[in-house]
Amino acid sequence: MRSVFLSLKWQVAISVSLILFLGIGLITIFGQNNLEQTFIQERDRILKDRQRSINTALFSIQRQLLHIAGHLQGQAAQLDPDLSLRKRLSQTVHSNWDQLNFEWEVDAVLLYGSDQEAWLQLGLPSMQSLLPKEWLNAVYRSESPLDKIFCRHSCWQVVAVPVLIDTNQNGVMILVKSLVDAVIEFQQSTAADVGILIPPGNSENALQNPLRRIPNWQRDIVALTGGASAHEALQTLSQEVALDNLVNQRKVLPFKQQNLELAIVSLSAQSPAEQASVLIIEDVSAQLNELHSTIKALLLSALVILISAEIALLSMLWSPMSQLRKVATVLPELARNDRNRLDLLPQLPKKDGLLRNEIHNLQDSSIDLAEKLAEMDEQIKLRTRGLKIRSRELLAEKNFATTLINNVQAIILTQDKEGNIHLINNEGCMLLGTPMTADNKTKEQLNYFSSFGFSDNDVVTQGITSLCQSQNHGNSFQHEGELELRGQNYYMQWKHSLLPGKDEMILTVGIDLSGRKAAEDNLAWLADHDHLTKLFNRRHFQREFEQILKRSHRNKRSGALFFFDIDQFKIINDTSGHPAGDRLLCEVANHLSLGIRNIDVFARLGGDEFGLLVEEINDEGIIILAQKLCDIVGNIEVNLEGLKHKISISIGIVKFPAHGKEVDELMANVDLAMYKAKANNNGRSNWQMYSASSSKKGELVKTMDWQAKIRNALDLQRLTLYYQPIYDIKNKTISHYEALLRMLDEEGNIISPGQFIPIAEQTGLIMELDQYVVQQAIRDLLGFQSQGQDIHIAINISANALASAEFIQSLTQITLNRESLHGKIIFELTETAAVEDVRATADIINSCKRMGYHFSIDDFGKGYASWFYLRELPVDYVKIDGSFVHNLASSKEDYLFVQAINNVAQGLGKKTVAEFVEDAESLALIEELGIDYAQGYYIGKPAEQLLKDGDISHLDGTTDATNNVTAIQKNKDYAKNINKG
Repeated sequence: MRSVFLSLKWQVAISVSLILFLGIGLITIFGQNNLEQTFIQERDRILKDRQRSINTALFSIQRQLLHIAGHLQGQAAQLDPDLSLRKRLSQTVHSNWDQLNFEWEVDAVLLYGSDQEAWLQLGLPSMQSLLPKEWLNAVYRSESPLDKIFCRHSCWQVVAVPVLIDTNQNGVMILVKSLVDAVIEFQQSTAADVGILIPPGNSENALQNPLRRIPNWQRDIVALTGGASAHEALQTLSQEVALDNLVNQRKVLPFKQQNLELAIVSLSAQSPAEQASVLIIEDVSAQLNELHSTIKALLLSALVILISAEIALLSMLWSPMSQLRKVATVLPELARNDRNRLDLLPQLPKKDGLLRNEIHNLQDSSIDLAEKLAEMDEQIKLRTRGLKIRSRELLAEKNFATTLINNVQAIILTQDKEGNIHLINNEGCMLLGTPMTADNKTKEQLNYFSSFGFSDNDVVTQGITSLCQSQNHGNSFQHEGELELRGQNYYMQWKHSLLPGKDEMILTVGIDLSGRKAAEDNLAWLADHDHLTKLFNRRHFQREFEQILKRSHRNKRSGALFFFDIDQFKIINDTSGHPAGDRLLCEVANHLSLGIRNIDVFARLGGDEFGLLVEEINDEGIIILAQKLCDIVGNIEVNLEGLKHKISISIGIVKFPAHGKEVDELMANVDLAMYKAKANNNGRSNWQMYSASSSKKGELVKTMDWQAKIRNALDLQRLTLYYQPIYDIKNKTISHYEALLRMLDEEGNIISPGQFIPIAEQTGLIMELDQYVVQQAIRDLLGFQSQGQDIHIAINISANALASAEFIQSLTQITLNRESLHGKIIFELTETAAVEDVRATADIINSCKRMGYHFSIDDFGKGYASWFYLRELPVDYVKIDGSFVHNLASSKEDYLFVQAINNVAQGLGKKTVAEFVEDAESLALIEELGIDYAQGYYIGKPAEQLLKDGDISHLDGTTDATNNVTAIQKNKDYAKNINKG
């Protein structure tokens, strides 16, 4: 068993400490017990004194009442002898009652005759009925005084004394005095709270005052000093101690940071369970605290004595034992020739003086030994210092080389000519997934050829063999290639060099070029592909197109180029955001990629434009493929920001070499074909084969020029709105205004709507114009309202706009939280717009009307007029085309047609508006027909500023067709040429 070292100093200290601890501990315990017994005896003495005090007080009250009874009889005997004893006794009691009640605190006096009936009662009125009859009987029988304690809602001392009321008749005098004053006096003299406990059956007031009940003791408290706090303490402590445990003894219980002493003293010889008893509650916290403080002082004194004794003992042993400890520490180090502890030698000075002991001799011998060994150490240090310097230099060189090899981002290893790896750095072990030892070796033997798994192992083996056979250390062998390690592919470059020596070791360095290779491959891919859709880009497309054209010419085989873009893509991109536009492009690219052959060249040429090259295809195949592309796109439904978008494309097609032999020529021709397809687009995907006709080509070129002008006007904000008033014929006031679009050229001249609106409708730009007109008209309307002009504005919109989810979304966002716009905007639909899809158009109109908008059919009677549409569409107004109003005075057919339209429209609950009212005669005729509103140059020309009612004063009296009114210039801007936005 291994021995445990413990200093002699601590052995002595521990032994003496145990003896002191036991001795002082016993003295402290005996002292504590003595203090506690003294405290208990003192409290017991106090309790007995208080019992005697209570009994003495009760006896004093009894004697006092007996003395009063005798004194009253004596006074009665001194009165007129002619009066009866009963009458004299009654007069005496009456005459002395005030003194008895106020000075002697007698609460009641009762006089009973021989028939045991009270013939006199003073004081408490209920006392006669409350006192037990057996007490009265006992006095009559014994003819001696009786004293009792009587309790109900309070407690009284009752004294019954026999008295002579007639010559041969005896009576009884009863005196009653409350014990409450005695209780209060006792509390004042003892500083303790006092109460009287009685059985619950004796308390008439318990039901009236439940707080007097002590449920756990089955007692009622009829008198208690200390107020609510004493009652609360009594209720709480009654749960912790039984009543019987308090009779004539005391208990100390904690309550709210206090220590309360409870004791019960019986008021009679009977059991407390049957009679009343006095409860004493006293706060003994101060006494207990004083006791505890005394005990703490005793313990502290004992602790101080113990510590002082320990300090004295240690101070006596510390110095000699410290010297012995130093010697014991140094000697083993010297024996082990450990010079690291020789710094302790200066701490062992030789002892000089008269008083010496064995420790001093041992210390001096140790110093002499240490000095001899120190001389020998100095000689050894001189010889080994040079070796250490050289060793450190070699170690630094080795550490540098090892650190360099292990931290370089390359595989470095040594191998023999059979490929067995001898040393390998950290990078190589990480790639191979094998642990490395501290000396750059693997735990298991690895082979270079099998571990790195080259695909061209024969070439590598031959190269390394040739290197070993050359025996020229300046030669090297390099190769690179792919390899797979732990499921991951790497592209590595290797260099092998022959190391000098007889073992023919080869130094191999491998550099990972995977990142550079991947970057080169990615750059090569990005050079030919679109990063968003993953399709080929324009650069690769044109290169492939040139190769395909060469093969087509060489093989005399025809092919086709499909060029298309997404209709209304810019609106979707602007309203829903660029991420939504990117999603749409990817959806179209993914769906179309699944519908074409793998050998076909499909590319994104930029923006929303796509190109498809198909080799060796005839005319029938072109038509089938074009329709297939349209069908695929027609089935795409993209959900953007909660709105479902139906997509359509416009496809232009050219055949090669029939429509051109060069790439640029074919691309230009297919662009014209695509714009022709877009012009014929009716909201669904459409395709158009290129036509070489010069007239059609010139028309397409003109269309493209106008498209560029419209696009430029949108981008540069060269668009403005003019407002033309619409006249309320019945009320002779301006009803509302129609917003008409005007475009400005580079010089600021106005371009007629008839020049650019049809082009916008053909090319799909009408949607963007619609959005611009709606937004600008709403901004103008808000401006007019801020100037105090409460007006209504009619805005033209096209069929495509009304059916567009983007338009409805944009309209909702513009008017959101703008209550002033509700009911102020009228959307005018051309008849062409209405007939595209009657059911869908009616649903959209109803949805917008619920948002507070009104609707009108524009140019009714021209184009695709149908009374069915007039009946089915829930519009509010019908605008009769101006071509019928223009010759209303001279054409009976126009008159009848206008009359028929007006009657049917008003019969369906719709208001009618006549366009092209250019003179007073026309205004008089349409008033005669009952038309509601008029619009035309005679009413007012379109202008940037609003015409007021005062500006149309020339209309006064024009309802008389015979008036000589000067004809006004014919209206040049009829509704066909008004912007449909």
